[in-house]
Amino acid sequence: MNSALKAAEIMVEKSIYPRIGEIKEGIDPDDFVIKEGVESFYNVLKDSLDIIDFKISLIKKKKIDAKTYHKSKIISYLATTLQKQKDDIIKNEWVKKISEKFQVSEQAILNYMKKIKSISYEQEVKIDQPEHKISSLEMGFIHFLLKKPSLTEQIASFKIESLQSDFAKSLFGEIKEKGESLKIEELCEKYSQYSSIIMKLYIEDIKSDINWESNIREAAAMIEKADEEKKYKQLKSRISSLSDDEMKEFLLLAKKIKLRKGD
Repeated sequence: MNSALKAAEIMVEKSIYPRIGEIKEGIDPDDFVIKEGVESFYNVLKDSLDIIDFKISLIKKKKIDAKTYHKSKIISYLATTLQKQKDDIIKNEWVKKISEKFQVSEQAILNYMKKIKSISYEQEVKIDQPEHKISSLEMGFIHFLLKKPSLTEQIASFKIESLQSDFAKSLFGEIKEKGESLKIEELCEKYSQYSSIIMKLYIEDIKSDINWESNIREAAAMIEKADEEKKYKQLKSRISSLSDDEMKEFLLLAKKIKLRKGD
């Protein structure tokens, strides 16, 4: 599902009008045609939705409470697609549709679009700065936990300090503390600077046939490994000025890394 949405977003940017149809998760179109037949595939195409309708349907399926202070988060999620649409006629139709579905005035949506357009350059500059970057590994890690907060029980010894981005640190701490009582709306409200990313991850599905527990443990181990290697390089770069405690840490990290490499 994620790849379909990403492909559709790219098409919109290229002035192509994509539609998205749902087939059983884990089955590609070729296998679907072979197993279900051409007629069933035609029915999928017939029931396909344009990208805005599809994203709206995802929001509705999640039953997100569209109260006033939640609407801005929903609009923020949909705005990423609105921004990419170059055809003003289609864009205006989408704005009207969003307005009707979530009881938000068209003018409010247009004003929001102007606002994010005016600060888009500033945001692009910020995202390019190291402290604002979020690795795909940490993004996937948080995606898993947003879907199943109870997975934190599988990584009880994982330390928040192993995470590099403020985004991942903030959300991991919140998810670990709240567990299954976590409410996505409250999370978006508390971390409004990340609300569009949070909403995007929460709405986008993950393949249902994966081993959730195994995957989260593997992701945590990879994050810890990356953190250890980063610390090792930092300590090595100033080896001649290390304190006794830092030297002990350096030697311990060197040993762990050597064992991992099998040297």
